[in-house]
Amino acid sequence: MKFLNLSIQAFGPFADKQEIDFQKLGNSPLFLIDGPTGAGKSSILHAICFALYGETTDEARKDFAVRCDNANDDVLTQVTLTFSIRDKRYRITRTPTQLRPAKRGDGFTEEKASAHFRELLADDTEVTLVAKKKKDADEMIREIIGLSVEQFRQVMVLPQGKFRELLLAKSDARQSILSTLFQTQIFQKIEQILKDKAALIKGDYEQNQEMINQALQEADVQEVTQLQSRQAQQQRQLDSLSEQKQQLEKERQQAIIAVQDGKKISEQFAERTRLQQAQNEHLNDAQAMQVQSQTLQHAEQAAKIEPAFKALQSMQQDLGQLQTLIDETEKQQTAAKSQLLQRQNELATAQQQYEQRQPMLDAQQQLAKYQEILAGFESIGQECQQKTQAEFDSRQRIEQANTKITEYSLRVKNGETLILSLQKDVDTLPEIIEQQGVLERQLTASRQLHALVGQQQQLTQVLAQQQTQVNLSQAELEAENKVLMTLEFNWHSSQAAVLAAQLHPSDPCPVCGSTQHPNPAQIDPAVPPVNKSMIDQQRGVVEQKQHALQQAQVQLATLRKELEVCQLQQQQLQQQAQGEVSSVAEMEQAVSTHQALINARKQDQQKLVKASEKLQAMQEELQRLSANLQQLEQALPAIAAESATAKMKLADAEKDLPEQYRDKGVLTQAIRDNQQALAKLEYQLLQAQQKHQQAGEHFSAIDSRKATHCQHFEQLQQKCQQLQNQWQQQLKSSSFCDEQAFCAASMEEISLQRLQTQVNEYQQKSKTLADNLALLSTRLTDKTAPDLIDLQAKLEGIEGRYQLHDKEVNQAAIALANSVNVLQRIETYQKRQEQHKQDYEVIGTLANAASGKGKVRVSLERFVLGDILDNVLSIASQRLHVMSKGQYRLVRQAEEQQKRNVTAGLDLAVDDAHTGKVRPVATLSGGESFMASLALALALSEVVQQRSGGIELDTLFIDEGFGSLDQESLQLAINTLIDLQSTGRTIGVISHVNELKEQMALRIDVQNSTGSSNDSAGSRIIVATN
Repeated sequence: MKFLNLSIQAFGPFADKQEIDFQKLGNSPLFLIDGPTGAGKSSILHAICFALYGETTDEARKDFAVRCDNANDDVLTQVTLTFSIRDKRYRITRTPTQLRPAKRGDGFTEEKASAHFRELLADDTEVTLVAKKKKDADEMIREIIGLSVEQFRQVMVLPQGKFRELLLAKSDARQSILSTLFQTQIFQKIEQILKDKAALIKGDYEQNQEMINQALQEADVQEVTQLQSRQAQQQRQLDSLSEQKQQLEKERQQAIIAVQDGKKISEQFAERTRLQQAQNEHLNDAQAMQVQSQTLQHAEQAAKIEPAFKALQSMQQDLGQLQTLIDETEKQQTAAKSQLLQRQNELATAQQQYEQRQPMLDAQQQLAKYQEILAGFESIGQECQQKTQAEFDSRQRIEQANTKITEYSLRVKNGETLILSLQKDVDTLPEIIEQQGVLERQLTASRQLHALVGQQQQLTQVLAQQQTQVNLSQAELEAENKVLMTLEFNWHSSQAAVLAAQLHPSDPCPVCGSTQHPNPAQIDPAVPPVNKSMIDQQRGVVEQKQHALQQAQVQLATLRKELEVCQLQQQQLQQQAQGEVSSVAEMEQAVSTHQALINARKQDQQKLVKASEKLQAMQEELQRLSANLQQLEQALPAIAAESATAKMKLADAEKDLPEQYRDKGVLTQAIRDNQQALAKLEYQLLQAQQKHQQAGEHFSAIDSRKATHCQHFEQLQQKCQQLQNQWQQQLKSSSFCDEQAFCAASMEEISLQRLQTQVNEYQQKSKTLADNLALLSTRLTDKTAPDLIDLQAKLEGIEGRYQLHDKEVNQAAIALANSVNVLQRIETYQKRQEQHKQDYEVIGTLANAASGKGKVRVSLERFVLGDILDNVLSIASQRLHVMSKGQYRLVRQAEEQQKRNVTAGLDLAVDDAHTGKVRPVATLSGGESFMASLALALALSEVVQQRSGGIELDTLFIDEGFGSLDQESLQLAINTLIDLQSTGRTIGVISHVNELKEQMALRIDVQNSTGSSNDSAGSRIIVATN
């Protein structure tokens, strides 16, 4: 990742827009950021970090704190950074939350934080990735760069006062950084997958065990063997019950057969009794049936001579019908003769009327003349009517125009009244908006003050805790100092005693040089022996306690400073409020109320625009109507003159045409009526002639039909006499004494058939009953009627025992099936458990090993990171060994000295060649810590590039730290940076050390304002390349 351009505006000490073109410094430069204290050197790093993450390298600087106090109110705080990574260029512009002048009024309004992120293509066109939303930009930046803001501060930027954070970070924090840099999350995922898989297998195993216990509980046993014994016993019981059931089934079938046979014999006895009763009843009807047989014989004899009798009757009916027809024909002949006379009279009348039609012919000629005259009269009348209608329409349009003009005048007046009312309400909008701006600023201040109060309370609590920690550290330091002084005194006393024991009376004292030794030192046996290592160890303890005290005091001072800043910000907000600050809820309610009022006024504003547009349209329509009215009034006289002329022409035409015929419809109807009258006379004459002819033809036809009927009647009378003679001869030869006896014996065909059927059925039934009785009597020979009640009672007894036994068999079978089912389920669960046990032996072991719960108490990811860290420390140690003149190397702390848990394995230590011991990195001095941190950061960058990971560390910024080095160490550090820069890294250094200025030709100079009238109030940035 390389920075190409940085633009800063109203940020930190920079009031005006300042720009840094990093490309002017060359490719992979080593450059110095120089300037006086407070000019804004560190603010450049703040701006870079803010552009990327929305936060500075100093966590205390947020939103309002990053704005330049000297910037003009109308200049927004804004930072734009252009950078390249993985052969792609990006540009991001961020603005923090800030106050800007309101667009209306003199107040201020809050501008929310925003971020505009885009990609630069090869032709310098921009493709927007995030338009405005800060959260989306933060997520995309972290995805592209691969680092969080905390990791960015520790890896790519070594801020002033914080360069030791990566060096002194705890093992967990260092793991998070290394995991992100070297993309080792896959090993963490492997750990989690193995852990989840093992937990799943274990859960399945326990679930199967629970299912086995549940199955045993269902069976009400404690062990599987008990259930197996129960199953065997249930099987034996079921077999025994089944045998007994089969024996009962045989007895039951025999009883059923006995009952069925008894029922059949009883039914046969009952059937014989029934047939005997039916035969007796049938014999009772024998006498009646004898009478019906005689009736049937007489009817059959009558049927033989019946055809002759029916022929005679038919002929007599035909004679009667023909006589009736002759009578009717005579009546029709009389009526036809009367009608013929009437038609003759009607024909004479029609001829007389037809001869009197001459006046109607004369009238027809006169009406034809009137029709010719009316043709010209109609055109004159139409013209007159059109002119008259035109005059009427013109006057009506004038009247309508006057009505519309009156209506629109009233609507225009009402519109002007409405506009005045709306304008009065809209004029109050700027004042309301200004009040809204004031309320919003008050709301912002109230929220900030509320947050500051909470922050102050939290800082006060933390400050009290830190003060307690300082007092405790001070007490521990004093106690350890006393121990050290005691050890040193005892050690010096013991050394003096050793020297005194070696002195001779004439030898000079090695301490004071005297040859007299009046009181030589002696070893006190009550004092425990002390050696140099004990003193050195205690000194190390004292240094640790002193270092802890310094850290606690620094943190205490920082907290006090933060508390003062918080209190000062509260005072400033209260002064700006100029009075008591209302609660956030009250201010939000007030802002909401004013916003609703503003919305209402804006709606009134829209209504005003629409009302004005509508009023203008109505005024234009009123003008149009007035112009139209004027045109109509000007055209009216000409139209009236044309109407009067047409009326005069019509009056002249009316003199030659009677008034009743001036209507074409009336005249046409008169002509039609006259023509119809003439046609009617002709039609009446024709009809009378036709009717007279038809009446004559009808009379002739009836007379002819009468003669035919009379002739046919005489012929039928002769045939009827012949049939009468034949019937009398047949009747005499039959058994009937007269015609009355024949009629009594005669019967219709269907009745004869029905009677024949009854006689036959009676005879057939007699034969059937006799045959059935003979058959049953034969079958029941030597048999007695069985006792069905006794047979049924025996069957029911056997059936009851069978049902009871069947129920016992079913219960035994169900119990056995339940036991078998439970045993099968348990067997299935046990097989699954065995499989889960085998799987867990493999997966569980791998999961424990990967999560650090095995013999090696280090997780898989931390084991991999430990190997990577060894590589980083190897490279870092080479540089640190050079910069420390061969004294120090960075190593991983020995695992036996770390906590025996999965969080161990990544703690750092320093190997001191002068003492030959390995000690924690926290024991390094300030300059030593800077060199170690610098070596570690450079090594991280190099290893990341070597491994070609997803993260590019091409750039490193170092803020101060060089001032803590001596001349020789400084030169060694500079040489290290030069060597690293030659490998393609971009390195920026912020420092006041003069030796750096002399050795770095590339600089970014940050200058304070000179205070002259020609200079702006903020700092300036100048890129120097020579």
